[in-house]
Amino acid sequence: MLACICEPDNSNAADNHECTEKAKPTGNWYSGASGPDAADLQKLAKSCGTPPTTTLTAAEIQSEIAHLRSVIHIDGNDGYLGHYSGTGCNGSKGHGICVKFTALMTADKTQFETKTWVAKFVAAAQIMDSLRDTAAKAAQVNAQLKTMKAAATAAVQRSRVLAATLSQSHTTQAQKKKIDIKNKCETHKSKTACLGAKCAWKGKKEDDGPCIPTEA
Repeated sequence: MLACICEPDNSNAADNHECTEKAKPTGNWYSGASGPDAADLQKLAKSCGTPPTTTLTAAEIQSEIAHLRSVIHIDGNDGYLGHYSGTGCNGSKGHGICVKFTALMTADKTQFETKTWVAKFVAAAQIMDSLRDTAAKAAQVNAQLKTMKAAATAAVQRSRVLAATLSQSHTTQAQKKKIDIKNKCETHKSKTACLGAKCAWKGKKEDDGPCIPTEA
């Protein structure tokens, strides 16, 4: 595409082109015969400069596509990128050095974004957007999982503390009950009273005791 807007016809070259003087080719070419010279193509590519060292974002790619789209000028229903003189884009005088997009304003409005090398950048931006959205959703899910894990851990800890407290309370009450029964039995000094209180009499006689709980 750059060759089409920078390198003129080799027989009746147009004077105007969209490239800088440093990118201007030493030779000419005609699209119906031979392609542009390899050295001129390399010269043209070098005039674009080195790629940026920073990572491009989807928004930056989309912005550049929109900017490039904005410099396509319209004549009738067709679009033209480059220098257009009025009758075609064959690189000769009176025609212009350009790329024509037929029916850009009517039947094929998206051809610039879908049928040229620009389509690869459109796809790349879409993939980057999708990955960004996926990463954001994954981060949100991970945050929710961390919150749920923290809540579950706290609930388990509370359950353990409650279980330990209930167990200790049950043990204390059982021990108190045994002590009360023991004290009650020990107050009886006769076999008759001891057995009447449902305690166990360990003596041989009516009054030689002791009186203890039956479970002791």
